[in-house]
Amino acid sequence: MTAPLVFLLLLGSSEAGVPLLAGCSAGDERLAVIAVADRVEVRQAISSSDGTCYRLDLIRADKKISGYVLGESLPAVAAFAAERERIDSQRLPALVRGAAGPSEATPQPSGSGRNDAKAAEPNFAVPEYLSDFVARDVEGRPHHLSSLPGRLIVVAFWSGRSKAALGDLQAIYNQYKHRGVSVVGINIDGARMLARETEDVDLGFPQWADPGGIAQHYGVGRSGKAFVLDRSRRVLAAGSSADAARAVKQLMSAKTRVR
Repeated sequence: MTAPLVFLLLLGSSEAGVPLLAGCSAGDERLAVIAVADRVEVRQAISSSDGTCYRLDLIRADKKISGYVLGESLPAVAAFAAERERIDSQRLPALVRGAAGPSEATPQPSGSGRNDAKAAEPNFAVPEYLSDFVARDVEGRPHHLSSLPGRLIVVAFWSGRSKAALGDLQAIYNQYKHRGVSVVGINIDGARMLARETEDVDLGFPQWADPGGIAQHYGVGRSGKAFVLDRSRRVLAAGSSADAARAVKQLMSAKTRVR
């Protein structure tokens, strides 16, 4: 994923100051009050039940206090949010262009024999959000991504080549299914292969077939990829199924609540 944007700005005028909290809820412990003369470094935007909150460092002399603020009343936070929007607006069109496939002028990987299967897979930027796509289960029933409940949603694209990833997904599902985490596997080989690969497997979480184009749109190759989303389908982490397992563990154990 992209490195966090960092803004170092002196605050503008603020009559009462802004509370620096231990988490993303208004009821969380107040660590400090950010004053006009304080310097802050904004690190990350996080969704919460009270709106968007921002993780930042408050720097005073030789002391640094890490915490969270709600809303965008601080000039540094407002600048951080505006820059994220600008970057996202530039990234998304490039992603869509890449998903449409290479242009005629783009050189293609060359090779022969067994090496053809090792041609480089597409390298796409991690999207900010996953769209509300529709995929079908082995019975042919359509399902929207938005139909999955949970504070966290793990969407894992896999193929026969990366079937081992199902073990990581099963572990995530078993450990967090009663704690607000949903898991879905998306087989990129199609409905017929999905039925064959899962015929004798009882996973407990849903398996859908890519109808064609979803995996390509997000730059997923034969080795698969997993995305960890919040309930608004914002991407919190992306990588292998093992990466997803580590991310879920960290997010579920963090002081900051993911809602």
